[in-house]
Amino acid sequence: MPAQPAGSLGDTLVDAAVALIVRKGPLSFTFGLLVQAITECQATGQVRSDDVPTLAVAAWAIVHGLAALLIDGKLKDHAGSPAAAERLSRA
Repeated sequence: MPAQPAGSLGDTLVDAAVALIVRKGPLSFTFGLLVQAITECQATGQVRSDDVPTLAVAAWAIVHGLAALLIDGKLKDHAGSPAAAERLSRA
């Protein structure tokens, strides 16, 4: 992901998303685990070196987007069974 200039709209959206997630109590704990996992994976070279909150928000959004699409039945052609949904989530 190309770096954006400081103060860009992308930075503003990430900051707003992090603030919203952190204020939500139990979500704060879960988001903190995600941030910790990304940080640990960066230390071992498993995740690219980039801004941790940005990566965490992106991962959070991808997982929730996939979950919403699966729940709404929008991916029936790609994930018609629990096993297929599991394969799709690991792609």
